[in-house]
Amino acid sequence: MKHILIADDNIGMTALIARSLPGYQITFAHNGLEALVLAKTLPRCDLLITDSVMPALNGEEVASRLKTLRPSVKTLLMSGHSANVDLESYGTDDHLAKPFHLNVLRDKVEALIGAAN
Repeated sequence: MKHILIADDNIGMTALIARSLPGYQITFAHNGLEALVLAKTLPRCDLLITDSVMPALNGEEVASRLKTLRPSVKTLLMSGHSANVDLESYGTDDHLAKPFHLNVLRDKVEALIGAAN
């Protein structure tokens, strides 16, 4: 089963994302540091979905550091500040502007790591 790590300090947002992605194994992190610690212990991590603005480490930093640990992981950065996102410098694979429709999220996840099955 494909595994998604969701890093967001908004618990409601992580729950909404998880419910909208049935068939994937989901792990939650409530901040960037927790996401990196969890990523080291997970046997598999196919995709990181991370908020851009979080305490401790922002989403771009989490994505960059996770890519160092797991070069094959795909990263999807969520941000309400789309104009400030520099995907290339952080090695982020895709971006999702907030607010977003859940079908757009599902399409981006499938484009990055394929269908849940």
